[in-house]
Amino acid sequence: MKKLINTICPSLLLTMIAIFASCSTEVTYEAQSPKVSNTKVVKKLQNVNLELMSTVPAETRGWRRWSLKQKMNVITADIGGAWGGGKIGGRIGGWVGMSCGNPITGCVFGASVGAIVGGAYGSWLASPGTRAIATPNNSLSIEKACKILMNDDMSINENAIKTTDRTINNKLDVDNRLLIESKLDDNSLNIGKVHNLILSVMDGTVILQNKDLPDSSSIKEALFNSDKLIDSCKIAGTEASIGNLLTSDAMLSKIMELFNQVLEEYASKTDDVAFIVGKYVDIIENSQELTSEQKKSIKSGLATALYSSKYWELTSDK
Repeated sequence: MKKLINTICPSLLLTMIAIFASCSTEVTYEAQSPKVSNTKVVKKLQNVNLELMSTVPAETRGWRRWSLKQKMNVITADIGGAWGGGKIGGRIGGWVGMSCGNPITGCVFGASVGAIVGGAYGSWLASPGTRAIATPNNSLSIEKACKILMNDDMSINENAIKTTDRTINNKLDVDNRLLIESKLDDNSLNIGKVHNLILSVMDGTVILQNKDLPDSSSIKEALFNSDKLIDSCKIAGTEASIGNLLTSDAMLSKIMELFNQVLEEYASKTDDVAFIVGKYVDIIENSQELTSEQKKSIKSGLATALYSSKYWELTSDK
């Protein structure tokens, strides 16, 4: 790495310092956790929760055949995996991008890859009776499926998807009305949609056609060939990894606690999740207490939770 840095011109090196400051700098609350509860963003989210939970009917809410604990395990793993993977991916992507001459793209692309891979592994491993078994028709791993599905501009490679089954398509997409209600940006929504596509690839209901794909950029190839990135994202959604992440970031821990709380008490279907996400996005986007990196990572987790709720809502009925 020292040799690599020595070959970079001074102006690019200065740019890199700024890039990594934005990619990895975050507000640290470890030694000041009592202050977290007094931040404006937390108080506003608490008010949202109180408002929503005051309208919950007396009867028990929940996802049909799934117990409340099962639902919360998957959603928590989704958010934790997407958040942790996004942070890891952004940092490693920045270094990969530096070696390819485009650190900004590497940082952004790496964060997206990390959020998708981390969220997918987290969701899959936390699901009841995990279906993470490769089928005879499609033995792709989660990271390989992600590589095929993600274009260089972070859009979805629709040409690679083979499915005509309406039931399958229902698992892949969230109604446009709910997407609008969620108030999530396109990049966050793409992360959520690829999440569902990957789960459908792994359960065998979607086949990916990986022949005659367009050439990938050097950054994309380097990212998916990075064992450190993929291996780190694989464990980002595990219980131990989420626990470590939360204990090291009191602000994130509090936001996840509040989001999980309102899901547990209020949400019973994907429509509810979209409504809650929209409320949270309004507050998170306007917060001056969260860094740009934190906002992007939180929205990745919220988008993954939204799409995952649709996938598992339908899958759990079978």
